[in-house]
Amino acid sequence: MSAHYVSTHDTRALAINNYGHFTSFQVRGKRVRGLDLHMDRLRAAQAEIFGTALDEIRVRDAIHAAMDAEGLVDASVRVTCYDEHFDLARPLDARGQDVLVTVSPARASVSTPVRLKSVPFLRQNAELKHCGMFSQYMARRAAQMQGYDDAIFVDTMMNVSEGPTWSFVCFDGDTLFWPVTLALDSVTAQLISTSEVMEGKKQEFGTLALPTLGAYLSAFAINSSGIRPIASIDSYPFDEGLEALELLQLAVESQPLQPI
Repeated sequence: MSAHYVSTHDTRALAINNYGHFTSFQVRGKRVRGLDLHMDRLRAAQAEIFGTALDEIRVRDAIHAAMDAEGLVDASVRVTCYDEHFDLARPLDARGQDVLVTVSPARASVSTPVRLKSVPFLRQNAELKHCGMFSQYMARRAAQMQGYDDAIFVDTMMNVSEGPTWSFVCFDGDTLFWPVTLALDSVTAQLISTSEVMEGKKQEFGTLALPTLGAYLSAFAINSSGIRPIASIDSYPFDEGLEALELLQLAVESQPLQPI
């Protein structure tokens, strides 16, 4: 598995064929909350997409090298695994032994509530964080063309699943409800739901029908960049849920920062 600074030629296969997988996270002081879960995600996708094992040591070394080159100890990091020699006629031959690490300045969580438009949509291979993002971005664009900030996906039974680049949770004043459907298993959602802060707090997991959203007081979009309140989904309004938001943030912050 190669992990080095790359040229335009090196990344041509990724740009043209878009075959690979990735994970993204926030780094603080060269440490990451849930790094083990991000590595589990890469490991599982590597086996599914390429049928090979992830070289975790090289991935970690590549993250260090990219951050050191930019002089950063805090950063937003994306790790992409792909095959420089990918042949569209023989995807079976791809081994996925190339790693591209991109770094940018650390992001602060955005607290401005967002207005969402429900969109019937199911990602292909939804359990994988793969590089095929075109349809998600088109759904986001379509929602924005209608005056919304973003899209939220519903399945054929009108059950809520996820957003284009985030997971979803809602709160009825007593219980946090996590939708269970065909969607990416969010690392941040796992950090929240398993936190010691959540001990004694009510959490439920199951299907969430779009027409039942009126029973919930607040809702949130969740990813590695932070937790953002949702102002509305279609005609269903939510309050800012400051108490629930504080609980979610405390749950994330209670999880240990793990060294890269």
